[in-house]
Amino acid sequence: MPEATDPLRALVAHLREPGAAPLPAALPGRRVGLYRELVLRNLVGLLGASFPVLERVLGGERFRGLVADFLARHRCRTPYFPELPGEFLQFLATRQEPRDPPWLLELARHEWVELALANDPLELGEVPAVPGDPFEGVPVPNPLALPLAYRFPVHRLRPEHADAPPSPSPTWLVALRGRDDRVRFLEVSARSFALLCRLRESPPATGREHLLALAEAWSLPARELLAEGRAALARLMELEVLLGVRPGGAETGGGGGC
Repeated sequence: MPEATDPLRALVAHLREPGAAPLPAALPGRRVGLYRELVLRNLVGLLGASFPVLERVLGGERFRGLVADFLARHRCRTPYFPELPGEFLQFLATRQEPRDPPWLLELARHEWVELALANDPLELGEVPAVPGDPFEGVPVPNPLALPLAYRFPVHRLRPEHADAPPSPSPTWLVALRGRDDRVRFLEVSARSFALLCRLRESPPATGREHLLALAEAWSLPARELLAEGRAALARLMELEVLLGVRPGGAETGGGGGC
């Protein structure tokens, strides 16, 4: 009913940001204050469980302030609690606060990736791949292995390193969920990172063909990169970044860039 709508909206606005929205006169201030504290504590608990490193590095009070700002300013598009970490990440991506540490969004993304991989419904047993040589065969990348590049070493951030400057070169990581359903992060070289990007994004080709294309793109001797790349492919297979090779032989299909 219209007469109930405005007081309800006023209450919600007050719960979001008490300093900017006065409490409707008919409501008991103390009870509403306790209810708002409960709402904020529950939200801090939920997001703290999803971003534990972010909470620890920022510190409890600063993290609580960040969550309070999220409650005040962000308008979620989902009614489901498990999707709130993604909404929080969207909020951080649009937040413009010069006092925030420069690694804030990267660390939040790093933690959200772990959550997203853990909750992905895909079963790796459903991915068509068979054992084989990823150098001579067509490698099958693990669809739950994501190459990630960061300015900060987010996997090593600790409270005592909160003021650390960006790394001189990017931090190359692979986040993956293996056949045991555990999520883990691997630090890789720039060349392994580029190779994995190419395997994920280019048309199917043998590992040898991918490496020859990279050697040409980087103006490197083919023999050098083939030897290094063959070992890298075997290692990626061992770590389940690659799940195997395509069944039925090496059905190839040209190149393309990352």
